[in-house]
Amino acid sequence: MDRKTLEYMEERARKARAIVKLIEELQRNIEQIHAIKRVNFLDQNYSRMFDSSVGFLTDALKKAYVEAAQKEIQRLEQELAEL
Repeated sequence: MDRKTLEYMEERARKARAIVKLIEELQRNIEQIHAIKRVNFLDQNYSRMFDSSVGFLTDALKKAYVEAAQKEIQRLEQELAEL
């Protein structure tokens, strides 16, 4: 094996580890989201703009997050498979 091949393989392995880490983080977030009772929206200064203390709003936001996270996981798994 020459140096170029080794460098190429190292780069692919580094990218693959980063993708796996992101997938695991998203999966943990999906598992933990069910315990959330309220979602706060903050501005760029971390001042609270408003929150979703209404139950159905919080549930809708959680559902939207889960759907978006699952799509991102699928995209990342595809990217990982292409490596």
